[in-house]
Amino acid sequence: MPYADNDPRRQRFDNYWHVPEDTDRTLGLWATTAGRYTSSLHTCPLRVREDFLLLFCASGKGVLQVEDTVHIIEGGMLFGLLPGVLHSYWSDPDEGWDIWYVHFNGELAGKLMTLTTIDERQPVILVSDPEPLQSKFAALCECLKKKAPRYETDTTAALFSLLLETRRLGKSPASTESWLKKAVTSGAEDLDTMAAAAGMSKFHFCRAFKEATGRSPWRYVIERRLARAKELLAGTSLSVKQIARETGFNDANYFSRLFSHEIGMSARAFRTVNQEQHS
Repeated sequence: MPYADNDPRRQRFDNYWHVPEDTDRTLGLWATTAGRYTSSLHTCPLRVREDFLLLFCASGKGVLQVEDTVHIIEGGMLFGLLPGVLHSYWSDPDEGWDIWYVHFNGELAGKLMTLTTIDERQPVILVSDPEPLQSKFAALCECLKKKAPRYETDTTAALFSLLLETRRLGKSPASTESWLKKAVTSGAEDLDTMAAAAGMSKFHFCRAFKEATGRSPWRYVIERRLARAKELLAGTSLSVKQIARETGFNDANYFSRLFSHEIGMSARAFRTVNQEQHS
């Protein structure tokens, strides 16, 4: 049975090459090769290169090794490599992966790579919305494939646009606290609104949230709300209905049932026990 075009188990190798010329050196940035691998057999042996490399995993999964550190790569992750760094990467033999890539160099290459937040210590970032990034990779590959008149300039422009898009869409670990805070303090009552507050698609928000906190977005919010409810029950004279409202529950009956289920006693019982302990 044939696999769909976007199924990583379908073997596909698109490679487009370019030999730098004087125009490229004048521009200060050029791509030497770019393309796409859709394969469960893709393996890059351990090596050191003298150019920059940017790869985006659109789907599937695999492994990246940088020096002695191993990173698990999954769909929606972008990873990059700097010149002179020992590295290897390979697709998962069962699931495969769909990888876009570009090798590039030039006077501006290092400065633009820095803007992506990728470096040797943190070579992997999560992309908040994959569609624009895939479009940029596709546009770059199309320039190298067609080699229309003055394609060198078009290719450099496409590469520059790709690197700036990476800066806009990438979520490095350093930015986790920021988008996480925006999401949990947004007062959202549904995942779409929480994801929008974080600046991510719902799919990538749920996965990024789980990676950052170890739990689903709503599980995290419920735990935070119940923790706050316990503080209010123990330290104030607010009614259960008022506390439900203060902690984001519009339905006091639902709050009471949830509290009993999660805490193991009713809200009123919790208040009584804690007030007796502090009397």
